[in-house]
Amino acid sequence: MKRGRDTSKTDGLEPHASLINFLLQTYLFPKRLSFRWQNRNRQKISEGTIASVRALLEEARNCGSKNFDAVHNAGLYILLLERDLSAYNELLFLSKSPWHRQFAARGMAVLLYEGCEDILELLGKHYRESLKDLGLGQPWFQDVYSG
Repeated sequence: MKRGRDTSKTDGLEPHASLINFLLQTYLFPKRLSFRWQNRNRQKISEGTIASVRALLEEARNCGSKNFDAVHNAGLYILLLERDLSAYNELLFLSKSPWHRQFAARGMAVLLYEGCEDILELLGKHYRESLKDLGLGQPWFQDVYSG
């Protein structure tokens, strides 16, 4: 029985992986600082917008307005989806190990897949009927679908 490391699984890349990771971390350090600086207020603005739309949604539900409920519910869903995607994006960019980057990428892929399916349902026939009932007529829909 042979003792020692089994290199058949790593194809000889194991000794270089830590060096590559170190070089990648060194290269990304200034970009990560810049990323955090540029996005420092995004989360506050996003949370404020979500709180505002959530309050409008609650008000629409309390008043019994199904049309405003549908519009604000779709808007809130899209805002929450954007916030979650931004969190995965930050995790993906700021991760320091390949496993964490893969984890973030898998989560983002699942979120995108499920989000796209849900958005198609949210923006379906009921949503369009709600917009028409709120006074957005045929000219508005023609502009939206032609552009």
